[in-house]
Amino acid sequence: MAETPAQIVASLLRDSEDAKIAIETRLWEQVDPDTDAGPDSLSGSHEQGSAVQHNNTTKTRIIAVVTHLDSTTGDEQACLFCYKPRAVTSTYTVEHMFPIIDGFSISMAQSRRQTIDLSASSSASALNESRSELTLTINSGGGHANEPLILITQDIQRLRLLLAECKRLRDISVANTEPGVKPVYAWVLPYTFRPNAAILSPIPQDLRHAPRPVHELLAEVPAGSSTPATDAFDISVIREDWIRSQIRQRCCALAAEGQQTLLKLRIGTFNVNGNLPSQDLAAWVGVQSESSKCIPPLPEVSPFHVEDPTSSPLDAVVAELAVADDASSSKESMPSVSASHDSDVTAVYDEVGKTVQLEEEPDLIVLGFQELDLSAGALLYSTEKAREEAWLTAVMAGLGAKAAYYEKLSSKQLVGMLLVVIVKCSVRSCFTQVQTSSVGAGIMGLMGNKGGTALRLTFMPEPTAQAASPRPVVLTFVNAHLAAFDEMYEKRNADFHDLSKRLSFDSGISVNEIEEHGVTPSSWRSVPLTVYQSDALFWLGDLNYRLNLSDPDVRSLLAQEQDRPLNLPELLKYDQLKTAMRTRSAFAHFKEFPITHLPTYRFTPGVLTDSLGYDMKRKPAWTDRILHMCSYNADVTQLSYASHPEITMSDHRPVSAEFTVNALVVDSTTLETYVHTLWKDVADIEHAESGPQLVVEPSTIDFGNIGYKRPDRQVLRVENAGKIASTFRFISVAPGADIHPRWLQIEPIAGFVPAGEHIEVVLSVDIGNSEAAVLNLEDAAMEALLILHTSLGKDHFVAISGLWERTCFATSLQRLVRIPSPVRSLEKPELVAESQAATAPKELMRLVNWLMKYATDMDGLFLLPGEPAKVTTFQEYLDTGEELPVPNAVDRLPLSWSAAQCLLQFLDSLPDALAPVALHPRCASVSSREEAFELLNEFPGVSVNVWIAVTSFLHFVCQQDASSGHSNRADKLAAVFAPVLFRTDGARPSAVVSHVGLRRFVESFIV
Repeated sequence: MAETPAQIVASLLRDSEDAKIAIETRLWEQVDPDTDAGPDSLSGSHEQGSAVQHNNTTKTRIIAVVTHLDSTTGDEQACLFCYKPRAVTSTYTVEHMFPIIDGFSISMAQSRRQTIDLSASSSASALNESRSELTLTINSGGGHANEPLILITQDIQRLRLLLAECKRLRDISVANTEPGVKPVYAWVLPYTFRPNAAILSPIPQDLRHAPRPVHELLAEVPAGSSTPATDAFDISVIREDWIRSQIRQRCCALAAEGQQTLLKLRIGTFNVNGNLPSQDLAAWVGVQSESSKCIPPLPEVSPFHVEDPTSSPLDAVVAELAVADDASSSKESMPSVSASHDSDVTAVYDEVGKTVQLEEEPDLIVLGFQELDLSAGALLYSTEKAREEAWLTAVMAGLGAKAAYYEKLSSKQLVGMLLVVIVKCSVRSCFTQVQTSSVGAGIMGLMGNKGGTALRLTFMPEPTAQAASPRPVVLTFVNAHLAAFDEMYEKRNADFHDLSKRLSFDSGISVNEIEEHGVTPSSWRSVPLTVYQSDALFWLGDLNYRLNLSDPDVRSLLAQEQDRPLNLPELLKYDQLKTAMRTRSAFAHFKEFPITHLPTYRFTPGVLTDSLGYDMKRKPAWTDRILHMCSYNADVTQLSYASHPEITMSDHRPVSAEFTVNALVVDSTTLETYVHTLWKDVADIEHAESGPQLVVEPSTIDFGNIGYKRPDRQVLRVENAGKIASTFRFISVAPGADIHPRWLQIEPIAGFVPAGEHIEVVLSVDIGNSEAAVLNLEDAAMEALLILHTSLGKDHFVAISGLWERTCFATSLQRLVRIPSPVRSLEKPELVAESQAATAPKELMRLVNWLMKYATDMDGLFLLPGEPAKVTTFQEYLDTGEELPVPNAVDRLPLSWSAAQCLLQFLDSLPDALAPVALHPRCASVSSREEAFELLNEFPGVSVNVWIAVTSFLHFVCQQDASSGHSNRADKLAAVFAPVLFRTDGARPSAVVSHVGLRRFVESFIV
């Protein structure tokens, strides 16, 4: 039995959308005036629920009102979809889509061309008149450029319902939409997405999407659903991801052949606190010269009194330095950008985070200033350039004799925020299309005391024999000043997202040039370029993120100079920016070089300071930061990240970073040809006459024995035996369920297989603490069923099995003391009665006794890592009950380090921390050893025994150090053990906990 229009549309929709009304129509055709015959009519009028007759299917269309409830606002949104039948199959696809918003209209006419509209009176009268068929003209309105769609229908009864529903939904849209704001209908994307070679767009891909795996891009469509609409969306996303991966591989091959240009960047940020330059900035700008002269005194600059802002007091000095250095330097000696893989830049990588000096000067110097002007008048978006000129003068003076070889490329100032780009003269011609932008985010979200300035550059590599017309590389720089004060963490995150949305540039390209196929949401409005539509984005400034740690703790950890390599990483765990990046609350996908310099805020001369010079009224913090993200088209390598404490004119210390950007030199025509070669074979998967034919082998995979922190992998072969390319994704067994169990990983979780080729899907297990804690309580047999769904094809089922080897790691202390034998010895351990439980886990006591016997005199114990294989050996022997290894003179040191690491891993793997979270604040506030021992009695009994066993051993080790003249091991051991013994795992104690106080609590037992 043939399907009704409503049934057809319902089968094409996702669960999140609803078809209110659907009717059959056909395309209107111009009638030849010389003939009497009109266009073919539909075969009779249809009653409600009648079947669609597929006659003259090339002209048949179904129009349907489709609604969606916005998950955020709860508003009902609607579109009118026009479906056309596919040429080969009996399915339908969306041909046109009209959002039912203000301006949307449907006009109707009889043969006498009486036009009516959607108003209640006119539409009712027209529909009540007798007629055989109506001509419908559908207009998107609202300023959209869509051409009107003209259709013919005889289904008058359902047309009346459709018009009423459209009017109702249009009124809802008008009521829910603010004047001048065009609503965004992202939910239509799976239906309206059209395959096109978007990779060739002159606009770079959004950098926020580039690092995302394809299964995240597919997340808009539920993994458990499978309809032609969702399959078509899957194909579009997976296919584009595959093409981009092929381009990346091709570009990597070109880079290996030397087809790239090396750009050198020096980026700096400095909150100058309203001061004028009064010190040499050479260390910050980073270009050293043989000649070195101090910056001369600058006249007082006022925004209300500037004699000649275009004339710099340092111009003469810069010129003098250039002449003095002319004998040893010349423009010809300054290297230009080289279009080759080899570089004369040399770097010394002694250890992570150490400054790497470039033998060449940078091609670009990008400097961001904050609080350039703190005057009240400046909040009104003053355009005064005097302070910019003063600082630019100081920067050029800092360059010394090399200043003659640089010039200002562009700048953008917004009140106190200034972003300046200085370029080497020899490469100036390579930078084009310079654009700037600025946004205020301060008082009332508008004033310019906070916000951001941005600058976008297009770098055009010089033509080569292999690339006559190189593809441009877009670099974007953002200088931001976010909300201040410790408690304004959420406001800083909000400021970041606000700047991300509002900082924009004009693409100069119409939407029609970008999207040539179909109607997509972005074609309803003109969307400017964001800062993320770049090949490389650098975000710098006073981001104002603070440390979520008490002021005394921060100062105490910083003051311990010998322990700074251990303390700085510990402090950075509490850094708000690191937290925001880790949780993706802000700056997701950005990268930051390891921080090894001291906090850059706050220093205030003339007030009470600590031993390091920090203002006692402001907690030290790393407020001044430089981050970046990049695409495959511009490989960014950071060489250094440092502060400059010698520049003391502000309450902040300036920060600098050096980068190299390996910009690919790819011929635009060659790349376009390559992409089209890929595209022509895969562009029409959805409309192919033959269906996909994937062969998945094997259908069963047995991992055998699966152990704790013992990675294993198996391979699933997916072969395309058909004549067309195919895509697939793994889906869940039931809607809302996980695609795979937590102990199993799949890579890739979605993929593209060209015709006649195959790919390998890697299934891997790597059981960590959270997974082991669950598996230790379940049956040893591990089973899972995977479903590999072929887009527009069938599903393949793969059965996974394995046998879990139980472990004492990630098992609670209360359970371990009730297992009388090794955990691995029984298929399912039987617990003894609590009255028969041991006082402490036998596994831990075996390990502590081994350390006491063989390792008390070993240097670096708990401070240096053990060998992974030896750590695994200790874990295995603890689980099986085998005798621990007896060391000889050669391997005693590595075995001791490995046993020590094994003990730390055991304590860290406990489902609950050894010290109850509720007692953490009290532990941190104890003032004496006696008070610490008294508080220990409130720990659970088994926890007390474990605590005493571990700290007694540490006490013995520290006593040996004291007798040999070493007195600081206790501090280091307390720093290592405190985060493990007082683990929170996201649980929040009832009060603020002092990190240093917890260390002191541990020291009370080991000193």
